[in-house]
Amino acid sequence: LRAARASPMLAWRLDARTLQLGLYLAALSARRRVEAAAGESFNQFPGAACRGAGGGRGAPTAQDGDGTDAARAAEVDPAAAERPGAVFVSVVAFSDPELPVTLRSMLLQAKHPERLYVGLVWQGFDGEEPLASDEIEDLCQLWGVSECGARPYENSALADVFNSGTLPLPASREHSLAELAGGHIRLLKFRAEDARGLCWARYLAQHLWAGEEFYMQVDSHMRFVPNWDAEMHRQLAWCATQSAKPVLSTYGRGYTLGTPPDWKPPKEASTPDLICAGFFDSNQVLNIQSRPIKHLENPRRNPFWSGHFSFSSSQILREVPYDPQCLMLLFGEEPLMATRLFTHGWDVYTPSRGLLFHLWERDYRRTFFEMKELYAELL
Repeated sequence: LRAARASPMLAWRLDARTLQLGLYLAALSARRRVEAAAGESFNQFPGAACRGAGGGRGAPTAQDGDGTDAARAAEVDPAAAERPGAVFVSVVAFSDPELPVTLRSMLLQAKHPERLYVGLVWQGFDGEEPLASDEIEDLCQLWGVSECGARPYENSALADVFNSGTLPLPASREHSLAELAGGHIRLLKFRAEDARGLCWARYLAQHLWAGEEFYMQVDSHMRFVPNWDAEMHRQLAWCATQSAKPVLSTYGRGYTLGTPPDWKPPKEASTPDLICAGFFDSNQVLNIQSRPIKHLENPRRNPFWSGHFSFSSSQILREVPYDPQCLMLLFGEEPLMATRLFTHGWDVYTPSRGLLFHLWERDYRRTFFEMKELYAELL
């Protein structure tokens, strides 16, 4: 990069892949600086572990860059410290009718549903609600709570974000906050027309954290395997013997629309998928894909990270929160976050078995990146 600035002719010849190699070397350098500052030695960055990837698809800092805003959200709920083992589940949904079934599957298949707390950012069109009243009552039964109705919810961290003028959403835009299911769901609602993409929405969802010990990020169209939470904790504990800052993350294998929430996948589908480098698209952005692994005794370290499944200590919210300025970003979210995790000393591991499934189809719903007017408004 220095040479490119010194020589315009050389800069002309540098293509995107060369620049990405430069960023990779810069990431190594940043990682070493983290090691030196922490007085620790993290594992070396692994090489690309997979070749010939199969099907698949293919953030950043808070306002002050250190997660302070997200951390302050924990002050809203002092009782959070009394919830050992509690999991904060971050979910963002854009006009997605699969959301209620996803939440039902998460609770039905969990060994300890009472430990799960959802931070939900809903972006819907006129007349759309994230959950119908009967769906909320059903979730309340699974959580074992009697108070199902919406109640006021105040979040000082979000209030400061909205009023600061630094977030790319004017304070005059409509939004609402509420708690549902006895506090197990913290809901932030926006109009779909005010959406600003995944990174922006996930940044806001992280502010709904209330001090839970663990952090899980999933999409709004997922299915879970039986006892997924116990197995996830077991595998993360194993990873903690190998790394100071482990993250479980991978792509979920696909399920079909209409799959019931208590679906039990066949044995042959219980093996994990390994995320791999896929291809460079027309914009020279690296798209990542995945391929199945037949046998994996323990979680396997991998340089790639998935946005639709990530599980770790909630310390990750303080150190590597999302960047709300990455507006309307879709492809690029995952390589960017993988790099930032690595440079902050976090190690990504592929689970040794499949813990959840993902709906790869998009035809059944609208998506934010199809709304060209949202992009035009940012120009």
